[in-house]
Formats: sequence, C-alpha cells, structure tokens
Amino acid sequence: MTLVAETPLDTIVRQLDPLAPPPPAAAPEPVWVSRPGSVLWASTVCYVMAGMLIVAAFVLFVGASIVRSIDNLTGSDNIGTTIVLIINAVVNFGAAGLLIAGAVMFAGGRTRGRQLLTIGTAICLVECVYWIFIGRANTIIWTVLFVILSIVVLALAWTKQTSEWLRVTMMPNSPQAGGYYQF
Repeated sequence: MTLVAETPLDTIVRQLDPLAPPPPAAAPEPVWVSRPGSVLWASTVCYVMAGMLIVAAFVLFVGASIVRSIDNLTGSDNIGTTIVLIINAVVNFGAAGLLIAGAVMFAGGRTRGRQLLTIGTAICLVECVYWIFIGRANTIIWTVLFVILSIVVLALAWTKQTSEWLRVTMMPNSPQAGGYYQF
C-alpha cells in the first residue's frame, strides 16, 4: 500500500496525537493501454484491399469501354457485357469506400468502423464467389488473394482483445486517441 507523503502539518499532528489515523492511501496510477496491434494490421490490410479494388474497378471500366468500342466498330451488340463490367466496377468502388471508411474509424476506436469494414469484406467475399463462377480460371488467383485478405481482416477485427479495446474506448469520458486508461 502506497502512502501519501506526509506534510509538515501531518507530522506535527501525529506527534501531538499518536493515535491519529495515517494519511489516506494514494489512488492507483492509471496505466495507458495502447491500441492492439490487430487493429492496426486489420486497418492496413483494408487499405491494401481498397487500393486493389479501386485498380480493379478502373480496369473493369476500361474493359467496358473497350467492349463498347469493339461493338461500335464491328456492329455487334454486347451491351450486356458492358453493363455487367460497369456494375462490377461500381460495386468495387463501393466496397473500397466501405473498407477505407471502416479502417479509418476502426483505427480511431469506433465500433461503427468495425461494422463498415465487415460489410466491405463481406461484399468483397460475395464478389469473389461471383467471379469464381463467371471468370473461371482467369480470375482464380485474384479471387483467392481477395478471399485470404478478407478472412485475415475479419479474423483480426473480431479478436477478443480488439472487442475489449473497443468496448473500453467507447465508454463515456474515455480518450479517443487510440488507447485507454486501465485502473
């Protein structure tokens, strides 16, 4: 038990009255608990996935443009393919936006961020299933890569330590700078 240092007045009182109670014990010092590493890793992987999705979306837009240009030159009609490529590109941009917003909020200690990145990875996983059936062997490497990254993000974002950190950082009057005080 740590005692508060006695002031000169306390010393005089104790000399005059030896039965006086000792000074009260000091309150325990708060310990700073930092952001878990799993939060930073999950956020970083989300940024990487978002970047890859944005690049893929641009490639899909270019592909849609090429298909449409070929249709105009040859007189064929592949508007269905063009529309599918554009829709896939828009979905990629949406998933990338959710991943980026979720990663930023999650790294800041917001539970809503974990929800957003979970939704973004779920959309990415649904896209992976779609591309396995549509793209066959042409997209299998990218699909497996996105599946692995999505599973890694979800595993890191939903650890017990991360959940505890989010629970404590969302308490009233707690600091939001990436950690919390534990008493």
